[in-house]
Amino acid sequence: MPLLFCCNGEKLRNLEEFINKWRISNKRINLGGVLIMGKEQKIKYCKSCGKELDKSAKICPKCGKDQRSFFGKHKIVTGILAIIILCIVGAIFGGKEDTTPEGQISASDLTLAYDRNEVKADKEYTDKYYEVTGVVSDIDITLGSPYVVLEGEESNEVNWVEQSDAQCFFDKNDEEQMDKLSELKKGDTITVIGKIDGKSANVGIVNAKVK
Repeated sequence: MPLLFCCNGEKLRNLEEFINKWRISNKRINLGGVLIMGKEQKIKYCKSCGKELDKSAKICPKCGKDQRSFFGKHKIVTGILAIIILCIVGAIFGGKEDTTPEGQISASDLTLAYDRNEVKADKEYTDKYYEVTGVVSDIDITLGSPYVVLEGEESNEVNWVEQSDAQCFFDKNDEEQMDKLSELKKGDTITVIGKIDGKSANVGIVNAKVK
């Protein structure tokens, strides 16, 4: 009596039929009266010779063709490309810096705050945009960057050597601002909007624009 194979209730008369059914079955299979569990075997075909391969196979054993995609074969290049794309997307869709002033202050009060306690002033003002009003004491260029100095406060609280001014740096490529700077003279009172950059010799104000 020939051995019958049973897959999902269907009687099969040869081993080849059984194996084909077993490959695509996730259910119980009756092999000569013994129940076994079939597990789906995912397959693919070689891109070159068409040989049937396990889905996880990277190389065809018959023709030696690499089955991986370009990105799978070049992981380092893929990583670099991903970083570049993320940078481009970030540059295109990233939000611009908020330049809205958080308040108004005179150059005298600002510089005095730094001269009194630089740590406290840094915490309160540095990296924030403010409208700063003061009297122009100098107009010049340093390292290619145009700047205007607004007089600070002379105070008996601070040694005169340590007293600072507000030095405002402008974008030389901003033609509108350059036109405004060209019309300034010492002694003028102006208001500048810019980001306070902490104190070095003077209290710096960057990205400055004359209001």
